[in-house]
Amino acid sequence: MDVLILDTVNKSIELSLGEAHTTNPVDVTANWADSGTAFTEGSTQSQSNGTTPVTIVAAPAASTRRLVKTITIHNNDTVAHIIIFKVNVSSTLYFIYKTSLPAGVSWNSNSLDLTNALTLAGITPGAGGLAILDDASTAAVVATLGLDTPTSMFANAMPENVAIILDAALSADGKYSGIAEAGTAGTALAFGDLVYLAAADSRWELADADAAATAGPVQLGICVLAAAADGDPTTILRYGKVRADAVFPALTVGAPVYVDVTAGDVTVTAPSGTADIVRIVGYGNTADELFFCPDNTFIELA
Repeated sequence: MDVLILDTVNKSIELSLGEAHTTNPVDVTANWADSGTAFTEGSTQSQSNGTTPVTIVAAPAASTRRLVKTITIHNNDTVAHIIIFKVNVSSTLYFIYKTSLPAGVSWNSNSLDLTNALTLAGITPGAGGLAILDDASTAAVVATLGLDTPTSMFANAMPENVAIILDAALSADGKYSGIAEAGTAGTALAFGDLVYLAAADSRWELADADAAATAGPVQLGICVLAAAADGDPTTILRYGKVRADAVFPALTVGAPVYVDVTAGDVTVTAPSGTADIVRIVGYGNTADELFFCPDNTFIELA
C-alpha cells in the first residue's frame, strides 16, 4: 500500500464494517511516523464498532506530518465482514478503500497496491503514486483523490481467458465461495438457510416447497451471514459453493438437491405432496458441500 500522509489537525483515518458484529470485533493495528520538530514513530491499536466509524489513525499535532506506513486488521468474528476505510476531514468522510475479510483471516495494507486499486476504480493517483492528504480544504482533498467522479472497476470489461475461480475445496463448516450480495433479512436467518426474495418488501425470507409463492417463480439464495431478526443485514450467496454441516443433509456427489417442505431447509428427496413445489437448487459436490446453482424452472405437483 502506498503511504498515506496526514498533515493537519483535522484529518484522520477511520474504519467501519459493512454490518454488525456477530460475536467479536475486528482488531486493528496502525503503524505511523510523525515528522515535525522531531521524527517519532508510533502505533495505534483499536477495535471496530460494527457500522459505526472508529478512528484508527488520529490526526497529527499542529505543524506535524503523520505518515501512515502500515495498517493490519484481523477478523476475530465468526463471519466474514466488509471492511471500509475512509478519510475524516473536519467530520466529513471520504472513501479510500473497501475489502471483504473472511472470519479468522488477517489483512495488511502492504498486500494492497493502492495505485493499481485507484486506477482500476477510475481514479488517477498523484505523482509517485502517493495519495498525499495535505490540501487546504475538503474540496481539494476530493480533487486529490479523484473522489468526485470515480467509476466502478467493474465498468471495465474482463479480459478474455480470465476466470472467476471458486475455492477448490471448502475447508470447514460455515465456509462458502461464490457470488454473493448484501441484503436485508425478513426473519431470523442462520448460516445455510435457503431463502427467497420477497417481492413485497425486498427482504429475504425462508424458502418453503409447500407453496409456489415461497419456492416457485422467486429468486433463491443461501444465507451466509446470520441475521438475528427481521430488518437485520445479511449476506446471500447467489451462486457458488457452501458448507453448512449443521443444517444440510448428507449429500451425494452429483445428485440434485431440492427446496424442502421445511422452511429454510434443503433436501435430497424431491417433495411429493399435493401442491408441493419441486425445484432443484444445486448438486452435491461432496457429502457436505453444496454447489448452489438454483434452477429457474420448477414443477407444482397436482
